[in-house]
This record gives sequence, structure tokens and C-alpha cells, in this order.
Amino acid sequence: MNPFISIFMPVYNGQAFIEHSIASIRNQTFQNWELVCVDDSSTDESFAILQCYAEKDSRIRVFRKKNGGTVPVAWNYVRPLLRGDFILYMSQDDFLSEDMLEKCYKRQQETNADIITADMIWYTGPECTIPLRAGVNGNRDVILTGREAFELDLDWEIANTSIYHRDLIMRVEFDEANYNSDDLAGRMLYFYASKVAFCSGVFYYRQNNQSAITKKYTALKITGLRTTLRLLELKEKYSPSKVPAQILNLYYSWCTNYYLYVLYCRKLTAQERLLVQNVLYEIFTELVARKSHTLFPKYSRWVIYITLRHIAFLKIFSLGYGGYRLLKSRDRQKRFIKSIMGR
Repeated sequence: MNPFISIFMPVYNGQAFIEHSIASIRNQTFQNWELVCVDDSSTDESFAILQCYAEKDSRIRVFRKKNGGTVPVAWNYVRPLLRGDFILYMSQDDFLSEDMLEKCYKRQQETNADIITADMIWYTGPECTIPLRAGVNGNRDVILTGREAFELDLDWEIANTSIYHRDLIMRVEFDEANYNSDDLAGRMLYFYASKVAFCSGVFYYRQNNQSAITKKYTALKITGLRTTLRLLELKEKYSPSKVPAQILNLYYSWCTNYYLYVLYCRKLTAQERLLVQNVLYEIFTELVARKSHTLFPKYSRWVIYITLRHIAFLKIFSLGYGGYRLLKSRDRQKRFIKSIMGR
């Protein structure tokens, strides 16, 4: 008989926390689950630890693949391997309250919902006991349509710490070209759902793991801007009132990524630098296309100064000696920025 819940855990060099994470699963009051771990060719003891657990518990299955570096790649690898009616994603350092799966199961049986979302706590230490997200503004009794949940999740007003019906997981796209396309997929899971319910089980989303991949800069992270842009496009289509905040969010993300690029560019390969420059310019053109939006008059003085002046430098990088001459002249810089702006 297939398990009711498949838990998918991608692993890469996670030996510091992985045993605690797995223990939180094995200690569940609800036992009809399987844990499917996909090791991304770890260089520490993670794979050996996983194998040890698989030998002790037949519900734990372990696979190893060539290093791919992103969660979307791992998702596409694992989907055919998942046997459960519902699927839960958790990172190698996250953990669950002992009754989380049981509460998700009972709530699903009560409501016949195809997504059950548990409370989420951002965990930085034992003092963290208050959920960052719990139901809808603390109301766990509410039942939402998928479209209602989708619109709330566009602004992170509800959590993604959910069990999803397997048909939803098989339906969404995990774009391997973009670093965090699973964030977008999480929204689309709600979009395609018929019914969404909530429970009081707790998912602990660890924030004090300084070795986590999300804490380190890599050139591939720049592709996360494409996900932020895609979220903006979804808001433009389905939730226009939320567009101004998302435009500003895209600006913040762009400026942050540009700043990180300036800090780390010398450590990147030529191919990585080209990737970063291309994505920064690609997103910049999308922002310029929206420069007439009502948001711009309020923020234009500092946003355009930070954003549009610096994108000119990226374009200059591709101009060789001519770019160097351009960079040395403030008047030429200004004219060049204006030409990019179409102003």
C-alpha cells in the first residue's frame, strides 16, 4: 500500500542538521508516510547518514544524483519517485512538530481539500514559538478556493508549509533555468487547487543555518530576479492592486543583486559574470517598460539614481575601450543613461 504522505527532502552537505530533521519525521504521531531524500553529490557525510537511516527504516528511501545545484532540478528528478497521495517539501535543516502530519491528515479528511497548510515558524532558536504565518491572519477554520489562496500567497500572506495533492505537484512546472522557480511553483499550486484548508501543526523553517545555500552568494542566484518578474506579471494579470508593491520589490531585488555582483564579481568566472550582466540588463528593460507606472513619481529620485545609473555601467562593460572612455566622462554617462531610458 502506498503511503498517504511523501516527504521530499533535497540534501547537499547537510550533516549538521539532517539527523534532527529526520528525527522530527520519525517521531511523528502519524506514521503513514515515506521520506524520499535526493542527495546532490554531497562532499560531507550527508549521504552516509542518509544510508544509515534507510537501513534502519524502510519508509526512508535515498537517491543520489549528479550535482545540479538547485531545488527545481531536484524536484524534476524526484517527482516520478514519489508514491504518496499527498506530498510535503522540507529542506534538510527544517523540522516538524510531532503532530504536524497527523493534524494535516485529519484536516484533509474533514475537508477533502487538496492542499492543507500548517503553521510556519521562522526558527532561530528555542525561543521561537509564535507562528509567522497561521491560517489566514490567525484563522485556521477558513476554507479557501485555490484562486483565493493564490492571491493571498502572491504577497506571502499565507504560508507554503503544506501537503499538496500529488496531481497538483505533477501539474506545475519547475523551471530548471531559474534558481528559485520553486517559489513561483508554490503559488501555482494554490492557483490550480480546488480547495485549501489550514491546520495547527507546525513547520519549523530554520533561519540559523549559516551554511545554507540561501545564505551564500552564487551567480545562479541572479536568475531569481526572473521569478520576481514572473510574480509581477501574475499580479498584473490577476491582482492589479498589488502591482505597485511588487514593482518596488523588483527594484529592491535588482539593487541588491547589483550590489552583490559588485562585491563578488572578481570571484566569478567570465561565464558567470556574463550571466549576471545579461539577467540584470534583461530585468532592467522590463522595469523601464513600466517607468510610467504611478509608483514612479514617488520613488523616482532615489530609485532611478541607484538603478538606472548603474545599469549603464553594465552595458559599458561590453563596449571595450569605447566603454572605458564613456565611463570616464560624466556627460557621456548621462547621455548614455538617457539613451537607455528612452528619455
